[in-house]
Amino acid sequence: MQRADRAQGEEWSEAVLRRHGVTVAGRRGAVLVFGHGFATDQRVWGTVRAWADRRFRTVAFDLAGCGAAAGAYDDLRHATPDGFADDLLAVLDAAGVDRCVYLGHELGAMAGMLAALKAPDRFERLILLSAGACLLKRPGYRAGLDPLAVRSVLGLMTVNYPRWIREYAALAAGAPPDAPATVAVARSLAAMRPDIALAHASTLFQADLRGWVDGLTVPSVLVHGADDPVVPAAAVHHLHAVWPFAALDLLPGVGHMPHLTAADRVIGVLENRLKGVTTA
Repeated sequence: MQRADRAQGEEWSEAVLRRHGVTVAGRRGAVLVFGHGFATDQRVWGTVRAWADRRFRTVAFDLAGCGAAAGAYDDLRHATPDGFADDLLAVLDAAGVDRCVYLGHELGAMAGMLAALKAPDRFERLILLSAGACLLKRPGYRAGLDPLAVRSVLGLMTVNYPRWIREYAALAAGAPPDAPATVAVARSLAAMRPDIALAHASTLFQADLRGWVDGLTVPSVLVHGADDPVVPAAAVHHLHAVWPFAALDLLPGVGHMPHLTAADRVIGVLENRLKGVTTA
């Protein structure tokens, strides 16, 4: 019976690792897990992960619907960030990670917050890039984007997806259409099924984690581009206000994807904020 249980457990783990395209690299010791955001896949961590591989055991995965996990998306499970949080915890189990530092961007950051609420002992620290608990303005909350403007953006996705890819990639990357960062984002979006891309965007912009994440106690670092057009800086200031234990590193002149467009500055933050963790 124990042998059968072990075999079933191994099969489950292998299925999870395949489903999310999990890659493991680096050295023995502390584990750094990468969770990307909307419109990208795990390749977006290239420069930052190359730095981390020399200091940590690194684990990266693709969110359901993205990259190698294109077939893992489920309309019900992933209708809210909570489904992505459950995926993250499953990846940790399958990869044999008991405790880690988690580096998440945007939707991946939301997943990290919720996963850390469910299983705080699994996370030594959260490093959250371009994070917000709520990205739209709501009654009593003015830190988000204009809902009508976002609705217009989502509408364009259904009318002219190729045009939307071009415009959103340039906006998210904060660069001209032919810049390498813009091309990388556009390539990732073009590889996504349009209906899944729309669902991801709806999940991201409609999520409201206020109240839910206020009780988070895992030590956290918020890293945010001061010029982020997708997650306004006011949103991260709101999050910082409800997490007095969290550190905030605001990056002047940086937009929505600092790990892609300002990787050296993100690495500088990691070097400063993870001192001592590398030898754990």
